[in-house]
Amino acid sequence: MPRPKAIQNRGFISLIIENKYAELLEHIAHKEGITKSELVRRIIIEWLENEAKVKYGLEEVFAVAQTSDTPHLLPLTAKRVTEIEATQKEIAKQLVELKRYFESIKPEDLKTMRSVVELWRKANEQYDYTARRSTVDINIGDFRFKGYVKDIPREQYTMFVNKLTELEEKVKQFRVLRGRFFKEVYYKYKYEVKEDIPYEERQMLESLIARQLELIDMTERKLKELGIDVKTKNKKQRV
Repeated sequence: MPRPKAIQNRGFISLIIENKYAELLEHIAHKEGITKSELVRRIIIEWLENEAKVKYGLEEVFAVAQTSDTPHLLPLTAKRVTEIEATQKEIAKQLVELKRYFESIKPEDLKTMRSVVELWRKANEQYDYTARRSTVDINIGDFRFKGYVKDIPREQYTMFVNKLTELEEKVKQFRVLRGRFFKEVYYKYKYEVKEDIPYEERQMLESLIARQLELIDMTERKLKELGIDVKTKNKKQRV
């Protein structure tokens, strides 16, 4: 592996600190795979780019640091970026699978299943006379039935119940993933690392986040088509 380019216009700083901090720096540097001097350099640069830049108005320091020949992300910032990227990929994979699942459901089939399950319960569990005399014409997948709702086979009723339960669980999963995305990816990027990473990496992350926002928006539209509002808060909603 070629050695990194030497830093131009170098300055030298002697540093004496408590032994416990020196040992901590050595431990972190070993974990990062860099020298202790490089770690200290990165810490100083990050402080200059953030606190010093704001406190003392040192815009020129920030400009010089941004054009440095070697990367200068502080280990903590690099760790946060890695976590955001990993979480984003994990959530994106699950969101794609959920979107495909929701798209496989026809609104008319879902409406029929809901109606049939409700009528069947009244007819066979509550023995509601009106419900028992209700007739239905079902054409869902391979199942065909026309007649009194009370005569629908129990196994088919159970299958409909299972499908509705599965849908409800998938909607809950989407709500959780949607919440995780905004908390662990979108806001974490916006408020914790956006201003501390190079422009190129910022563009890449923002592109991934934009695609994920579009995916969430498309899934919400599909759920709305199915009669499900995922943005409903503090309100139990039956799917």
